[in-house]
Amino acid sequence: MAVTSDALRKILQGEELKFFLSPDGDRFILKMQGMNGLYDVVISREAEGRLVQFRTPNLATCSKGHKHLATLLELLAELNFRRRFIKFAWDPSDGEITTYGDLIVADGTLTADQFRTAFQTYMVSTDLAHDRIRSVIETGTDPGEKDPLEEIKRRLGGEGLLEELKKLLDKLRGKSSDDDILEI
Repeated sequence: MAVTSDALRKILQGEELKFFLSPDGDRFILKMQGMNGLYDVVISREAEGRLVQFRTPNLATCSKGHKHLATLLELLAELNFRRRFIKFAWDPSDGEITTYGDLIVADGTLTADQFRTAFQTYMVSTDLAHDRIRSVIETGTDPGEKDPLEEIKRRLGGEGLLEELKKLLDKLRGKSSDDDILEI
């Protein structure tokens, strides 16, 4: 059983995602904020609902004659090799760099959990790669993959704040013997 446009809309609404629905009802356009950028994301129902595609158009641009194009293409090839679900593409006609992920529904039913897992994987992979892609285009140097935990520490201002957040999360998960969870 393929996914219908209405079923996909209900999943998006259940995830509390705000979207614009295309007039044909098969494309949902969203704005998503990541650590490294603000992204336009198109979620489209393809092949009569047997496939759902996530796509981020215009993630970046790099023209055919750009001095760092070879380094960029090496990075995109590496990302494609290391990632299974998400693919990174460069369009030589206009220099557009895009990411996409195809979720094959075939004759199954798309559940909210399947959608959530795939979409989160897609967005995190896109966001983490965006910083590297941008750096290669600007400098010709790949800074490498950052440890997400270290990046969060850096952005939050060091160890102290992070330790407080860890304590709060542990309390919420029930890992603390303290009875002061109501203080959160």
